Amino acid sequence: SERIGVNRGGGFEFAARVAGQTANALDSLTSQYADQALQDLKIFGKKVGEDAAENAQFSKKEITYTDPITKETKTQYINGPIPTFKATTKTMAEAYEKEIYNKYTKEIQSNIDTIILEERRNVIKNIRENKGGTPDDFDAVVKARVTPILENLEPKFRQVIETYTEDTRQGHWYQVADEKDRQDIKINNLNYDTNISNLSEEVETAYIGGDPTSIAVKEKEIKDYIETSKARGIDKAVTQGDQLLKTLEDSKSVYKLLSDLSIKDLDAASGSKLKNSIDDFRKVELVLRNGAGSATLSTGQVITADQLRQ
Repeated sequence: SERIGVNRGGGFEFAARVAGQTANALDSLTSQYADQALQDLKIFGKKVGEDAAENAQFSKKEITYTDPITKETKTQYINGPIPTFKATTKTMAEAYEKEIYNKYTKEIQSNIDTIILEERRNVIKNIRENKGGTPDDFDAVVKARVTPILENLEPKFRQVIETYTEDTRQGHWYQVADEKDRQDIKINNLNYDTNISNLSEEVETAYIGGDPTSIAVKEKEIKDYIETSKARGIDKAVTQGDQLLKTLEDSKSVYKLLSDLSIKDLDAASGSKLKNSIDDFRKVELVLRNGAGSATLSTGQVITADQLRQ
Protein backbone atom coordinates (compact mmCIF):
# COMPACT_ATOMS: atom_id res chain seq x y z
CA SER A 1 0.00 0.00 0.00
CA GLU A 2 2.92 2.38 0.50
CA ARG A 3 4.08 1.78 -3.05
CA ILE A 4 0.64 2.26 -4.51
CA GLY A 5 0.53 5.56 -2.71
CA VAL A 6 -2.17 7.85 -4.04
CA ASN A 7 -4.34 5.10 -5.44
CA ARG A 8 -6.78 4.66 -2.61
CA GLY A 9 -9.64 3.27 -4.58
CA GLY A 10 -10.80 -0.10 -5.89
CA GLY A 11 -7.58 -0.71 -7.84
CA PHE A 12 -5.53 -0.67 -4.63
CA GLU A 13 -7.87 -3.03 -2.85
CA PHE A 14 -7.81 -5.49 -5.73
CA ALA A 15 -4.01 -5.39 -6.08
CA ALA A 16 -3.51 -5.88 -2.35
CA ARG A 17 -5.94 -8.82 -2.27
CA VAL A 18 -4.26 -10.54 -5.28
CA ALA A 19 -0.82 -10.05 -3.76
CA GLY A 20 -1.94 -11.58 -0.50
CA GLN A 21 -3.58 -14.60 -2.11
CA THR A 22 -0.50 -15.22 -4.24
CA ALA A 23 1.76 -15.06 -1.23
CA ASN A 24 -0.46 -17.46 0.74
CA ALA A 25 -0.63 -19.89 -2.18
CA LEU A 26 3.15 -19.81 -2.54
CA ASP A 27 3.65 -20.43 1.18
CA SER A 28 1.24 -23.38 1.08
CA LEU A 29 2.92 -24.89 -1.97
CA THR A 30 6.38 -24.50 -0.45
CA SER A 31 5.20 -26.14 2.76
CA GLN A 32 3.75 -29.10 0.86
CA TYR A 33 6.95 -29.64 -1.08
CA ALA A 34 9.04 -29.38 2.11
CA ASP A 35 6.89 -31.91 3.97
CA GLN A 36 6.98 -34.36 1.09
CA ALA A 37 10.73 -33.98 0.67
CA LEU A 38 11.25 -34.59 4.38
CA GLN A 39 9.03 -37.68 4.29
CA ASP A 40 10.85 -39.04 1.24
CA LEU A 41 14.17 -38.49 3.00
CA LYS A 42 13.02 -40.39 6.08
CA ILE A 43 11.76 -43.30 3.97
CA PHE A 44 15.01 -43.39 2.05
CA GLY A 45 17.08 -43.26 5.23
CA LYS A 46 15.07 -46.07 6.85
CA LYS A 47 15.50 -48.25 3.75
CA VAL A 48 19.25 -47.63 3.62
CA GLY A 49 19.62 -48.46 7.33
CA GLU A 50 17.60 -51.66 7.04
CA ASP A 51 19.51 -52.77 3.93
CA ALA A 52 22.81 -52.09 5.63
CA ALA A 53 21.79 -54.23 8.62
CA GLU A 54 20.53 -57.04 6.38
CA ASN A 55 23.78 -57.15 4.43
CA ALA A 56 26.02 -56.84 7.49
CA GLN A 57 28.30 -59.83 8.09
CA PHE A 58 29.30 -60.88 11.60
CA SER A 59 32.90 -61.88 12.08
CA LYS A 60 33.81 -65.08 13.94
CA LYS A 61 36.25 -65.39 16.80
CA GLU A 62 37.92 -68.64 17.89
CA ILE A 63 38.00 -69.24 21.65
CA THR A 64 38.99 -72.14 23.89
CA TYR A 65 37.13 -73.70 26.80
CA THR A 66 37.76 -76.60 29.16
CA ASP A 67 35.35 -79.52 28.97
CA PRO A 68 34.34 -80.09 32.62
CA ILE A 69 33.77 -83.82 32.04
CA THR A 70 36.84 -84.85 30.02
CA LYS A 71 39.04 -81.95 31.24
CA GLU A 72 40.15 -81.49 27.63
CA THR A 73 40.78 -78.06 26.11
CA LYS A 74 38.51 -77.56 23.12
CA THR A 75 37.87 -74.77 20.63
CA GLN A 76 34.73 -73.19 19.27
CA TYR A 77 33.79 -70.11 17.26
CA ILE A 78 31.70 -67.26 18.64
CA ASN A 79 30.36 -64.07 17.05
CA GLY A 80 32.57 -61.02 16.90
CA PRO A 81 31.38 -57.45 17.62
CA ILE A 82 28.52 -55.80 15.73
CA PRO A 83 29.70 -54.28 12.41
CA THR A 84 29.78 -50.45 12.44
CA PHE A 85 27.77 -48.39 9.94
CA LYS A 86 28.31 -44.72 9.06
CA ALA A 87 24.82 -43.21 8.91
CA THR A 88 24.22 -39.79 7.39
CA THR A 89 20.82 -39.15 8.95
CA LYS A 90 19.18 -39.86 12.28
CA THR A 91 16.50 -42.01 10.61
CA MET A 92 19.17 -44.07 8.89
CA ALA A 93 21.05 -44.62 12.15
CA GLU A 94 17.91 -45.60 14.07
CA ALA A 95 16.81 -48.07 11.38
CA TYR A 96 20.25 -49.71 11.27
CA GLU A 97 20.51 -49.98 15.04
CA LYS A 98 17.08 -51.60 15.34
CA GLU A 99 17.59 -54.12 12.54
CA ILE A 100 21.18 -55.02 13.46
CA TYR A 101 20.07 -55.59 17.07
CA ASN A 102 17.39 -58.04 15.93
CA LYS A 103 19.74 -59.79 13.55
CA TYR A 104 22.56 -60.05 16.10
CA THR A 105 20.18 -61.37 18.75
CA LYS A 106 18.89 -64.10 16.41
CA GLU A 107 22.46 -64.97 15.42
CA ILE A 108 23.53 -65.43 19.06
CA GLN A 109 20.38 -67.38 19.91
CA SER A 110 21.05 -69.69 16.96
CA ASN A 111 24.55 -70.36 18.33
CA ILE A 112 23.10 -71.12 21.75
CA ASP A 113 20.55 -73.51 20.21
CA THR A 114 23.31 -75.34 18.32
CA ILE A 115 25.40 -75.80 21.48
CA ILE A 116 22.50 -77.02 23.60
CA LEU A 117 21.25 -79.47 20.96
CA GLU A 118 24.76 -80.81 20.36
CA GLU A 119 25.43 -81.40 24.06
CA ARG A 120 21.99 -82.92 24.61
CA ARG A 121 22.68 -85.35 21.78
CA ASN A 122 26.14 -86.22 23.20
CA VAL A 123 24.87 -86.86 26.74
CA ILE A 124 21.88 -88.94 25.61
CA LYS A 125 24.19 -91.02 23.39
CA ASN A 126 26.46 -91.70 26.38
CA ILE A 127 23.47 -92.61 28.54
CA ARG A 128 22.11 -95.09 26.00
CA GLU A 129 25.53 -96.69 25.51
CA ASN A 130 26.11 -96.89 29.30
CA LYS A 131 29.16 -94.63 29.03
CA GLY A 132 28.00 -92.32 31.80
CA GLY A 133 26.17 -89.08 31.20
CA THR A 134 23.78 -87.27 33.52
CA PRO A 135 21.64 -84.11 33.47
CA ASP A 136 24.34 -82.48 35.61
CA ASP A 137 26.94 -83.30 32.96
CA PHE A 138 24.72 -81.65 30.35
CA ASP A 139 24.42 -78.49 32.47
CA ALA A 140 28.15 -78.32 33.15
CA VAL A 141 29.24 -78.61 29.50
CA VAL A 142 26.61 -76.15 28.26
CA LYS A 143 27.73 -73.62 30.87
CA ALA A 144 31.39 -74.07 29.91
CA ARG A 145 30.60 -73.41 26.24
CA VAL A 146 28.11 -70.57 26.70
CA THR A 147 30.09 -68.54 29.27
CA PRO A 148 32.70 -67.26 26.74
CA ILE A 149 29.86 -66.14 24.45
CA LEU A 150 28.21 -64.14 27.22
CA GLU A 151 31.52 -62.59 28.27
CA ASN A 152 32.04 -61.23 24.75
CA LEU A 153 28.59 -59.61 24.49
CA GLU A 154 27.75 -55.98 25.05
CA PRO A 155 25.78 -55.43 28.29
CA LYS A 156 22.49 -54.70 26.49
CA PHE A 157 22.67 -58.08 24.75
CA ARG A 158 24.00 -60.17 27.62
CA GLN A 159 20.89 -60.09 29.81
CA VAL A 160 18.63 -61.00 26.89
CA ILE A 161 20.85 -63.94 25.88
CA GLU A 162 21.27 -65.15 29.47
CA THR A 163 17.50 -65.34 29.87
CA TYR A 164 17.10 -67.09 26.51
CA THR A 165 19.87 -69.59 27.34
CA GLU A 166 18.37 -70.51 30.70
CA ASP A 167 14.88 -71.04 29.26
CA THR A 168 16.21 -73.17 26.38
CA ARG A 169 18.63 -75.16 28.56
CA GLN A 170 15.92 -76.03 31.07
CA GLY A 171 13.62 -77.43 28.38
CA HIS A 172 16.35 -79.72 27.04
CA TRP A 173 17.52 -80.65 30.56
CA TYR A 174 14.15 -82.31 31.18
CA GLN A 175 14.63 -84.43 28.05
CA VAL A 176 18.07 -85.54 29.25
CA ALA A 177 16.69 -86.32 32.71
CA ASP A 178 13.83 -88.32 31.20
CA GLU A 179 16.27 -90.37 29.09
CA LYS A 180 18.43 -90.99 32.16
CA ASP A 181 15.42 -92.19 34.16
CA ARG A 182 14.35 -94.57 31.40
CA GLN A 183 17.86 -96.00 31.08
CA ASP A 184 18.19 -96.42 34.84
CA ILE A 185 14.89 -98.29 34.93
CA LYS A 186 16.03 -100.51 32.08
CA ILE A 187 19.41 -101.29 33.70
CA ASN A 188 17.86 -101.84 37.13
CA ASN A 189 15.30 -104.23 35.69
CA LEU A 190 17.99 -106.17 33.84
CA ASN A 191 20.11 -106.44 36.98
CA TYR A 192 17.04 -107.41 38.97
CA ASP A 193 16.14 -110.15 36.47
CA THR A 194 19.63 -111.66 36.70
CA ASN A 195 19.85 -111.50 40.48
CA ILE A 196 16.33 -112.74 41.14
CA SER A 197 16.83 -115.64 38.74
CA ASN A 198 19.98 -116.72 40.61
CA LEU A 199 18.32 -116.34 44.00
CA SER A 200 15.26 -118.30 42.85
CA GLU A 201 17.46 -121.15 41.69
CA GLU A 202 19.25 -121.17 45.04
CA VAL A 203 15.91 -121.32 46.89
CA GLU A 204 14.69 -124.16 44.66
CA THR A 205 17.97 -126.03 45.19
CA ALA A 206 17.56 -125.62 48.94
CA TYR A 207 14.00 -126.95 48.72
CA ILE A 208 15.18 -130.01 46.79
CA GLY A 209 18.06 -130.51 49.25
CA GLY A 210 15.54 -130.51 52.08
CA ASP A 211 17.84 -128.94 54.71
CA PRO A 212 15.65 -126.64 56.90
CA THR A 213 18.56 -124.32 57.81
CA SER A 214 19.58 -123.84 54.19
CA ILE A 215 15.96 -123.25 53.18
CA ALA A 216 15.50 -120.56 55.85
CA VAL A 217 18.71 -118.75 54.82
CA LYS A 218 17.87 -118.73 51.11
CA GLU A 219 14.26 -117.67 51.68
CA LYS A 220 15.45 -114.72 53.80
CA GLU A 221 17.99 -113.69 51.15
CA ILE A 222 15.41 -113.53 48.34
CA LYS A 223 12.80 -111.79 50.53
CA ASP A 224 15.31 -109.15 51.66
CA TYR A 225 16.47 -108.57 48.08
CA ILE A 226 12.91 -108.09 46.80
CA GLU A 227 12.03 -105.69 49.64
CA THR A 228 15.20 -103.66 49.05
CA SER A 229 14.51 -103.54 45.32
CA LYS A 230 10.92 -102.41 45.94
CA ALA A 231 12.20 -99.64 48.21
CA ARG A 232 14.50 -98.49 45.38
CA GLY A 233 11.49 -98.31 43.07
CA ILE A 234 12.59 -101.05 40.66
CA ASP A 235 9.54 -101.73 38.52
CA LYS A 236 9.74 -105.52 38.35
CA ALA A 237 10.27 -105.83 42.08
CA VAL A 238 7.21 -103.69 42.75
CA THR A 239 4.95 -105.42 40.23
CA GLN A 240 6.24 -109.03 40.38
CA GLY A 241 8.16 -109.47 43.64
CA ASP A 242 5.30 -110.55 45.90
CA GLN A 243 3.92 -112.90 43.26
CA LEU A 244 7.33 -114.56 42.88
CA LEU A 245 7.55 -115.19 46.63
CA LYS A 246 4.05 -116.67 46.61
CA THR A 247 4.94 -118.92 43.67
CA LEU A 248 8.04 -120.18 45.47
CA GLU A 249 6.02 -120.80 48.64
CA ASP A 250 3.36 -122.67 46.66
CA SER A 251 6.02 -124.82 45.01
CA LYS A 252 7.40 -126.07 48.32
CA SER A 253 5.29 -129.22 48.28
CA VAL A 254 6.45 -130.11 44.77
CA TYR A 255 10.09 -129.58 45.70
CA LYS A 256 9.58 -131.63 48.88
CA LEU A 257 8.25 -134.42 46.70
CA LEU A 258 11.34 -134.18 44.50
CA SER A 259 13.52 -134.15 47.60
CA ASP A 260 11.86 -137.30 48.90
CA LEU A 261 12.39 -139.04 45.55
CA SER A 262 16.04 -138.03 45.22
CA ILE A 263 18.79 -140.34 46.48
CA LYS A 264 21.12 -138.63 48.91
CA ASP A 265 23.95 -141.19 48.72
CA LEU A 266 24.27 -142.66 45.24
CA ASP A 267 27.24 -144.88 46.13
CA ALA A 268 25.28 -146.66 48.86
CA ALA A 269 22.02 -147.00 46.89
CA SER A 270 21.00 -150.38 45.51
CA GLY A 271 20.22 -150.95 41.86
CA SER A 272 16.50 -151.32 42.49
CA LYS A 273 16.43 -148.11 44.51
CA LEU A 274 18.19 -146.22 41.70
CA LYS A 275 15.75 -147.67 39.15
CA ASN A 276 12.75 -146.74 41.28
CA SER A 277 14.03 -143.20 41.71
CA ILE A 278 14.54 -142.75 37.97
CA ASP A 279 11.09 -144.15 37.21
CA ASP A 280 9.47 -141.91 39.83
CA PHE A 281 11.11 -138.78 38.41
CA ARG A 282 9.92 -139.72 34.91
CA LYS A 283 6.36 -140.10 36.19
CA VAL A 284 6.51 -136.69 37.89
CA GLU A 285 7.76 -135.16 34.65
CA LEU A 286 4.92 -136.71 32.65
CA VAL A 287 2.33 -135.39 35.08
CA LEU A 288 3.92 -131.92 35.12
CA ARG A 289 3.90 -131.85 31.32
CA ASN A 290 0.23 -132.91 31.28
CA GLY A 291 1.24 -136.17 29.65
CA ALA A 292 -0.71 -138.00 32.32
CA GLY A 293 -3.50 -136.98 34.67
CA SER A 294 -2.05 -138.95 37.56
CA ALA A 295 0.65 -141.46 38.47
CA THR A 296 1.47 -143.92 41.27
CA LEU A 297 5.02 -143.71 42.58
CA SER A 298 7.14 -146.59 43.85
CA THR A 299 6.27 -145.54 47.40
CA GLY A 300 2.58 -146.05 46.67
CA GLN A 301 1.90 -142.30 46.70
CA VAL A 302 -0.51 -141.09 44.01
CA ILE A 303 0.24 -137.72 42.40
CA THR A 304 -2.14 -135.77 40.15
CA ALA A 305 -1.70 -132.90 37.76
CA ASP A 306 -4.08 -130.72 39.79
CA GLN A 307 -2.07 -131.30 42.97
CA LEU A 308 1.20 -130.38 41.28
CA ARG A 309 -0.28 -127.25 39.68
CA GLN A 310 -1.59 -126.11 43.05
